Amino acid sequence: MAAQMDRVPLGSASIKLTTIHLSPKIGGKGEAIPVKAHCLLLIVPGLACLGVLAAGGNLARFLLVLCVYGPFLWITVTVHELGHAWAASRCGAAPQELLLWPLGGLLSVAVDGQTPRERFLIAVSGPLTHIPMTLLWVFLAWAFSGFHDEGELAEGWYQRKVAEKYGWDWFEELALTMYHMNILMALFNSIVPCWPLDGAVMAVSIGLMCGKPQDKVAAYCIYASAFFGLVIFGYGLYELITGRGGAMWVFMGAWIAQQTYLLFKERKEGRIDAHPLFATPAPRAARPTAGV
Repeated sequence: MAAQMDRVPLGSASIKLTTIHLSPKIGGKGEAIPVKAHCLLLIVPGLACLGVLAAGGNLARFLLVLCVYGPFLWITVTVHELGHAWAASRCGAAPQELLLWPLGGLLSVAVDGQTPRERFLIAVSGPLTHIPMTLLWVFLAWAFSGFHDEGELAEGWYQRKVAEKYGWDWFEELALTMYHMNILMALFNSIVPCWPLDGAVMAVSIGLMCGKPQDKVAAYCIYASAFFGLVIFGYGLYELITGRGGAMWVFMGAWIAQQTYLLFKERKEGRIDAHPLFATPAPRAARPTAGV
């Protein structure tokens, strides 16, 4: 998720982890992006692990869930946000700060007169990073699934009996879980047009490029987000009732509803231009050219 820095309050409840530099070698301009972690970041792996314990899961399952919803999810989110940062740098917008929080990541971007086309490119660059990450996990799942139950590699190029000792099935399940998670993250960010998800910026940018009035584009975002939020919230309730977890889905559905209501309120009050999805950035100042 990439957002205007003045509309996504990062707050002081975060700690700095590191600083990432966008090297010119990869198309950046040498920007230094502080990476911070929100104080509630551990909620997601914590709830997931509690769900495993409540269901009577074993140690292998506990470690799998901890790795998936902990470090591997954070790395995936960071790569996603760096995709936004790279595109923002290429489009003349300055990436400011990357925050890891319970619902993913937030990249603060100082807009500088970007066109709808440029805003679309910045938004879509995040979900596109899931393509190579998904292919990587598919390859790893294939590699780990090559081991027979008795521990030999199916292709025969490595005959040591290792499955029983090192648990190759665990690694295969890890790869498959991350494969599915990458697909889910890409689809969720791209399809749900709720601010500050990428799908909202993409939908608004496409609407404006097609000449649609802001009011109609905002109405689409409101109705579509309300639908997705209701479905997600309902699914979470079903999971809770059937004893299979679902607390995260309920929380996510409620968050989508809250963000959708804010857009609905600003549209109703005729202040749609004040919303970051439709706010017109100031035009870029002329940049002096160096004399030769």
